[in-house]
Amino acid sequence: MRAKPLRLKVSNRLRQFFGIQPAAALRRRTAVGASRLEVLEERLMLTGITITFDYSRDTGNFFTQTHRDVLEAAADILSSSLTDTLDAIVPGGSNTWTAKFTNPTTGSNDSVAGLVVPADTLIIYVGARSLGASLAVAGPGGFSASGTTAWLDTVKARGETGALSSPASDFGPWGGQLSFNTATPWHVSLTTNGLESHESDFFSVAIHEMAHVLGFGISDSWDARVSGSNFIGAASVAVYGGNVPISPAKTHWAEGTMYNGVEASMDPSLTNGTRRSFGDLDFAGLDDIGWAVDYNAVSTPDAPTLINPGIGESTTDTTPGFTWSSVTGGVEYDLWVNDVTDGTSGVIREMTLTSTFFTPTTALTPGHSYLWTVHTTDVAGDDSPWASHRRFSIRVGTPNIIAPTPSTMTTDVTPTFSWTASFGAVKYDIWVNDLTDGTSGVIRDMEVSSTSFTPTTALTPGHRYLWTVRGIGANGKPGTWAAHRTFSITVGKPELVAPASAGSTLDTTPTFSWTAVTGATLYDIWVNDLTDGTNGVIRDMAVAGTSFTPATPLTPGHTYLWTVRAIGANGKPGMWGTHRTFTIKVGRVKLSAPAANGTTSSLNPTFSWLAVDGAAKYDLWVNDLTDGTSGVIREPTLTSTSFTPTVPLIAGHTYIWTVRALGENGHAGAWGAHRKFTITVAFSEEGLKEQVSILARPTDFAEQAEESKAPADERPIPDEETRLTDAFFAHPETAISMVDRPSKNASSPVSHSRHR
Repeated sequence: MRAKPLRLKVSNRLRQFFGIQPAAALRRRTAVGASRLEVLEERLMLTGITITFDYSRDTGNFFTQTHRDVLEAAADILSSSLTDTLDAIVPGGSNTWTAKFTNPTTGSNDSVAGLVVPADTLIIYVGARSLGASLAVAGPGGFSASGTTAWLDTVKARGETGALSSPASDFGPWGGQLSFNTATPWHVSLTTNGLESHESDFFSVAIHEMAHVLGFGISDSWDARVSGSNFIGAASVAVYGGNVPISPAKTHWAEGTMYNGVEASMDPSLTNGTRRSFGDLDFAGLDDIGWAVDYNAVSTPDAPTLINPGIGESTTDTTPGFTWSSVTGGVEYDLWVNDVTDGTSGVIREMTLTSTFFTPTTALTPGHSYLWTVHTTDVAGDDSPWASHRRFSIRVGTPNIIAPTPSTMTTDVTPTFSWTASFGAVKYDIWVNDLTDGTSGVIRDMEVSSTSFTPTTALTPGHRYLWTVRGIGANGKPGTWAAHRTFSITVGKPELVAPASAGSTLDTTPTFSWTAVTGATLYDIWVNDLTDGTNGVIRDMAVAGTSFTPATPLTPGHTYLWTVRAIGANGKPGMWGTHRTFTIKVGRVKLSAPAANGTTSSLNPTFSWLAVDGAAKYDLWVNDLTDGTSGVIREPTLTSTSFTPTVPLIAGHTYIWTVRALGENGHAGAWGAHRKFTITVAFSEEGLKEQVSILARPTDFAEQAEESKAPADERPIPDEETRLTDAFFAHPETAISMVDRPSKNASSPVSHSRHR
């Protein structure tokens, strides 16, 4: 709905200066802001005239810095398109003058004597006051001057000779005044961002009123081109395509005048909440009253250049920062983002951005593709072309691998692969390579719907693998591969067969054997000597079969620990088999003397035997078969191969003896084949005395009897030589009753004697 027109009145004083009727004008527009008070603030353009604002009359401090920025931006639109050369006004000697204008803050007459106006410059005094129904009033200033004719022409026309002709064809003011209504709810901004429907746009009003200062609607050269209700200036007619209708007051284009579908800036009214730019038709009006106009000086701004996200970029950031280049003249930007995957247009649409970057607060969708572009709008409301659009994707998150974990070794040939869920993924792509044989993609499934996968085809034992996984979004775009992991399918663990656990053998080169393992190409056998602490007495890592016989003998009397593991095709070993211990027993002792079933007259016979390889010591055991005493001699720690007892044996008694070897580990070998022998009776007087003296030592007998009690498990195991000796070693108490001995009434002097 169009707002009620508000008239911008030109002071009656203008008629005194220029002989024109009051001009009606109405504007509402968007603006810029400012704050500090300065006497002069100059807008220097690379081309065209310079419009300088004098804020010295703004005693009410209406102009903030934002107001000034908007006012000067509007001035730039005009001045950059006007290429006139205006003579300087520099009084001196008899050439004097006084600039006259309406004080923009008080509305009273004001003047500045001897004002210096630089070449190509216009000075506009600005301020604000209550203007009733008008938004602003503005117009060119007047003057009084004295001096030479040339001086007076300079003050009046500034070198624009057409301004001195009749009818006038040009206009050359020194400047003028511009006053804004303090009661108006202004929108003061370089952009239309936040422009409310009840606000008047400061920018639109400012550029409109400055055109009046330049003589639009209120100069002699304007009046010369008015014909009835039309403006017939050649430039305007050419742009418009015919005579341009004007307002009843003949100071504006007619209400609602349009050009290229846009309402002209210089018609009498402006709708609240809108901004209007100064277009070609408006510039044509200035052209017709004598200003040299460069129609190409003010053009639509260039399109921005998109920076990020880059072309085809894929990111996991669901709120990516959009950035683009700054555009000269652009004051606000319009960002447009479409979701290509689901067809949603304008998932992001920010039309009033004042910076060259934007970070959305609402997350985009992982797995979707997007198309984005930006255009800019200048302070006049003119739009640039849209930047060349770019496509980017929000890729799904990267999964984290759970299992198999890095460097895992497993015997499971169909291991379950698992990973964490990826944000935005609708499915997963798993890839497994065989590093051992170089096969890529031994497993490749791009349609895994869950976060785990178990292959149906077995992997190869003994091979090493590398695997990874990535998520795939709804747009079919994959995310980043997870950090790859390696694992091995190890060969199984062999079962040890022989030597048996805790077993023993006399074989110093025993054959080790174990069960075969699927996928094994070699076996690794390891044997440690527990007796002397030697590690790896046997270590062969390249055994081709399931058995191994060492070439170097092991040490009798030593205990060993052994185990085996399989080695796969990739050179990776499996797990060690459950280790076992075994012992290499020392050999069986061969007895030398006393001879089997022999006799000796020595009560201290020397026992001797052959040395046994690996023996650390020997265990001698002698039993008295005559009286059934076990262990009449027991020497378990002999280090030589002979022993002579210091305590005499008993004459007339028969003895059985044997020896076994003991290794360094304390393990005993087999008892030697036991032998019997008899101590013959000596009937000499010397011998009888010796026997009597022996029998006269009861204490010694008691001590020997106590020493003879050997543990049952240490008794020597007899051969099958005789029934008597077998019974003796098996059941000593029974054997005693079977021994031939004298009857009760017999009177042998040694029949009941015992060796002590």
